Amino acid sequence: VVPSKKIKRRRKKAYVCQICEKAFDKPSQLSRHCRIHTGERPYKCELCPRAFSQKGSLQIHMLKHTGVKPYECKHCHATFSQKGNLQAHIFKLHTISVAEGRIHKCPHCTCIFGKGRSLRAHMTKVHGIYAKQEVNISVTAGNSYDVDKEPERPKPQQQQHSDTSNKGSKCSLWLILNSII
Repeated sequence: VVPSKKIKRRRKKAYVCQICEKAFDKPSQLSRHCRIHTGERPYKCELCPRAFSQKGSLQIHMLKHTGVKPYECKHCHATFSQKGNLQAHIFKLHTISVAEGRIHKCPHCTCIFGKGRSLRAHMTKVHGIYAKQEVNISVTAGNSYDVDKEPERPKPQQQQHSDTSNKGSKCSLWLILNSII
């Protein structure tokens, strides 16, 4: 006797959107999908005017009000309210190409970064130390740092824009930043 194999048959998706003809297995999936077309947002935040088409989106939004950030970076201990934001953070800051010699290690803690500017920002924010931009701060270069204890305030970019509606005027952001420095 040969054991019979269970043949998994592909279920026909019985619930079809009348607007775009996308098919779903469950009526709840179709209902959720239809909100894309109607713009309905039944899940309303009780603390602000925001509303969402999906319950999960409201739950994620509520983390902004509570301040809960359950996802922590194992490299630098930064915290995030969403897993995707943590993954993006790790990819941007901690994906390191050893072959290219781009390993930037903080001399004050165990944090490592793939970009020198990320390390400089970390040193300023976490340790209150300003590392000058022209300094090579890669592990492969021997960890030589030129640091100031007092963080310097960055100077706003002072170039003029060639905006056709207001030729020759300085950028409004430059004016705001320049007035507070």
